[in-house]
Amino acid sequence: MNCPRCHRVVDETDRFCKNCGFEFAEKQDDEIIQKIRETKEKYGITGSYYTEPERPQKKPSKWKIILIVIAALFVFGIINSVLNDKNDSDQSSKSTVENTGDSKKNSKNNLTDEETTERKTDKEIENDYKSSCESVDYKSIARNPDQYDGRYVKFTGSVIQVSEHSWISSEYRIAVTKDKYGNWDDVVYVYFNLPDGADRILEDDIVTFYGKCTGTTTYITVLGSTITIPSVEAEYIDINK
Repeated sequence: MNCPRCHRVVDETDRFCKNCGFEFAEKQDDEIIQKIRETKEKYGITGSYYTEPERPQKKPSKWKIILIVIAALFVFGIINSVLNDKNDSDQSSKSTVENTGDSKKNSKNNLTDEETTERKTDKEIENDYKSSCESVDYKSIARNPDQYDGRYVKFTGSVIQVSEHSWISSEYRIAVTKDKYGNWDDVVYVYFNLPDGADRILEDDIVTFYGKCTGTTTYITVLGSTITIPSVEAEYIDINK
């Protein structure tokens, strides 16, 4: 049998020409090939007559090339999208840091104004508290302490005794009634937390105190006597200089 393309002599069982690779048939008889292999192994025959032909390499089809190109473009698009997202994220982080820095600068510049506003607010609170306190007669509280318990009152008087404490409220005995001779009488027992940095309150100071009436307080004198007098938990005490 001769190859119709190159006219070289080939075996009838060959599917391809060993010289030019021409394909003789669409399918090769696997049974014949198997018998040739068995005969080769049985008799130890070698040679080109029984050598199985090498199949020529087929070129990739047009559709396979198109699919490869599409896949490559798809992967490139994903990589490009990831890089763009990263750049946007870095830019956003940089912008956030800059805005934070600007906010801190503005906050630092406005600190003095905020402190001033806070001081004004504290002063307004103090004025409102003092305005809510009423001037009352000492004898009215001494006679009916339960009726005045919890009410906000104010008195002006002379400090006759001071008992300062560091861990509880300091205690003051203040005489709030002044007679025509300039003497002070009618004592109120006052509890007060002296603010840090404030001037100390001393005996004989003339003060005005504002606070909540707590009825009466009973204490024992150095001579052993029991005395009950009106009491006030003061929120503010002004020294009249």
